[in-house]
Amino acid sequence: MRIGEVEDDEDIKRREKRREKREKEERKRRKKEQKNRKMQSSGSSKDGRFEHTHSTSLLAAIDEGEEHDDEDDSSEDSDDDIPSVTYQASSPDEVALVKFSESVGLTLSERELNWMRITTPSGGSLVYDILEIFPFSSVTKRMAIVVRARDTGKILIIVKGADSVIQSMIRSEGSEWLSENVDGMARDGLRTLVFAEKEVEEEEWSRWKVMYDEAKASVVDRKERVLRVENELLQNMTLLSISGVEDLLQQNVRTSLESLRKAGIKVWMLTGDKVETAKCIARSTSLVDRTQGFSQIIGKDEDAIRRKLKQHIKNGDGNCLVVDGNTLLVALADYPADGRVSDAGCCSGIPQNGPGSLGGGDSLGELLIETACAAPCVVCCRVSPNQKAQMVNLAKKYTGLQTAAIGDGGNDVSMIQAADLGLGLVGKEGKQAAMASDFSIDKFYYVLRLLFWHGRNCYTRGAHMTQFVCARGLVISILQAVFSALFYFSSMSLFSGFLLMGYSVFYTSLPVFAMCFDYDVDSNKVLLYPELYKEVARGKVMSKKTFGIWIINSIYQGGAIMILTIILFHQNFYSVVGISFTALILIELLTLLFTVHHWTWQMIVTEILSVILYFGSLFLLKSYFDWTFMMRWPFWWRVIIITLIAYLPVRLAQWINEKWVNPPMQTKLK
Repeated sequence: MRIGEVEDDEDIKRREKRREKREKEERKRRKKEQKNRKMQSSGSSKDGRFEHTHSTSLLAAIDEGEEHDDEDDSSEDSDDDIPSVTYQASSPDEVALVKFSESVGLTLSERELNWMRITTPSGGSLVYDILEIFPFSSVTKRMAIVVRARDTGKILIIVKGADSVIQSMIRSEGSEWLSENVDGMARDGLRTLVFAEKEVEEEEWSRWKVMYDEAKASVVDRKERVLRVENELLQNMTLLSISGVEDLLQQNVRTSLESLRKAGIKVWMLTGDKVETAKCIARSTSLVDRTQGFSQIIGKDEDAIRRKLKQHIKNGDGNCLVVDGNTLLVALADYPADGRVSDAGCCSGIPQNGPGSLGGGDSLGELLIETACAAPCVVCCRVSPNQKAQMVNLAKKYTGLQTAAIGDGGNDVSMIQAADLGLGLVGKEGKQAAMASDFSIDKFYYVLRLLFWHGRNCYTRGAHMTQFVCARGLVISILQAVFSALFYFSSMSLFSGFLLMGYSVFYTSLPVFAMCFDYDVDSNKVLLYPELYKEVARGKVMSKKTFGIWIINSIYQGGAIMILTIILFHQNFYSVVGISFTALILIELLTLLFTVHHWTWQMIVTEILSVILYFGSLFLLKSYFDWTFMMRWPFWWRVIIITLIAYLPVRLAQWINEKWVNPPMQTKLK
């Protein structure tokens, strides 16, 4: 399902026209700049920046699916030999890199399956044959392309990826510069990519290609062999450049996270970004407020990680816990890769001790999960998709609480599916997350309305409906039990089969469905006061206490109806059936009417219809009741007295509890 605002056709058309106008103006501006460069860039190919951008353009084109000419302006700009194009890619980062190359004069003008054409600032074109592509994966954290220039025949290998991966591929002279600049960009909240290249001879390429084909044709350990051969080629490379892409926050992200915290929901951020980038984003989104600091638990040594965790627990300073993928790899080495624990028994040394305990020992994994669950917020960076799912499953196992996961990319799918509630954002990262989720939303802040309004109402309505249905069935059972006890434990049934069916199916079922429209607080107040969600999260609406109260009320009402009917017994057995059954129907309808928080028109209509349906059916059920007696005043005053005595004490106790003893949180708003 989709949660979001609905726009009419006129709004959509106006928005599309404005977008097309902006794109047209941007295309004209780029064309004008490119024509100016033609006259001024005679020596630009000698600039080192050109070479780096050239390689960046080649590599960014790996993920470009198609390139389309924009036909809207063909009539206006037919004299211009520079085509206007739009790009499609699996990731918005790829489009950003190609557009950056275009802004400095290198335009990806054509892209086919096996070749591509790049237009240079001087107006010339470079054509490259694509020899091999190494796609990105969460394991390798890099992607590469091998191309051959048609004009020179040179074979280039260009790679981009995480700095931690590329650093092991490049020559040592660029390592210090790389670390310094990557950390600086990460502190600014930019998502960094490192680019490197290498030129290989034809003989070396042919020899490597044979090895690569053999590895891909291998039946045993194919993935490991292919990866090993790829890594042999991607060595001794030359560092080219670093790119920093700003991932802008969506609307109202800060206020949404603040509302979630006020509602008592703990927020963890699981990301593949660098530590510095993740910390910057945590600050900018107000996931970590100004008074909080960061406690970094990062390392590859088990003893060092344990020491840091114990120090964090000892300090108890309320700092945000920061861990990275390597730390999780060491600490959770004994746990399943996805964190799942079999219900049948132990799995990988994790005993089934229930919520709050993952085992009886003092393992590093237990210490990490315990510390993370106790921290006000957690930031996990440089984690793989499997580690995201692992953290969600272990948090569920340790706390025993419900978890929700929200993501917008394909690397979030495993985490979304592992959580109790999966939320997928529809965005520029694709629709993998949205397709794999339980709910699909367009904006992050829609999660507030989804949880605080729809989720809260769903829970409260379901809780009241469940408890009422159980109590409704118990009342008629108590009636039969008391009747049998008063008549020497006779096996005779008080109500016939049709009356038993009509009681639950016809006479009291319509208002139960009307409870689906009940709400205690309107949507604006729920979003304004997120603390109202705490009462639902703590289970106060449906607990052992509330269920016990419903049971006690049912026992009292069932006993009161039967005993008072016997005391006021009149004439024959049919009088007992008519008085007790009519009082029972009225009491259940009154209970429903005063259980809901608002008398909606659905509730009022169904209550009236239920009364009409019951008394109208009496004309068809003359064999079940004493029709003559039911049309007289003695019948009605007995029914009224029994109804008031059986219902008023319950209602009075309920009113006193809500008014003075244990008032619900929403009453404070009134």
